[in-house]
Amino acid sequence: MKPYFIVYTREDCGYCERAVELLHEQETPYVVTDLTNNQELLKEVKGVFDHNTTPIVVRVDQGNERLDLIGGFSELDTFFNSDGSAAYTALKLKVAQEDAENSEEEESQEESQEESQEESQEESQEESQEE
Repeated sequence: MKPYFIVYTREDCGYCERAVELLHEQETPYVVTDLTNNQELLKEVKGVFDHNTTPIVVRVDQGNERLDLIGGFSELDTFFNSDGSAAYTALKLKVAQEDAENSEEEESQEESQEESQEESQEESQEESQEE
């Protein structure tokens, strides 16, 4: 599965809305988690990612089961729309490499499945010819 983003938000947060709009514009898979009514969880998420404002944008790479903190709206905007700082450029390069590796892995799995299906079909044909 392709990497996607999680956006932790709260009500009345303009930057939260802008982050979601940006992800939508980029046609990037994302999940929005509104923590307005769960302040304890919001506090915990802020602590886990060491990020004190909302939104908190995280990139999920399912292939490696890893979370990368992007940051807030400004960092997300930098991630998508500019060369950014060396750290973001490095993260973007890492993301591109991981996406390429994931694509290769998915293609390999698809090829294996196709080969298995072809072998099963051949075996079925041979069995029906023997009868």
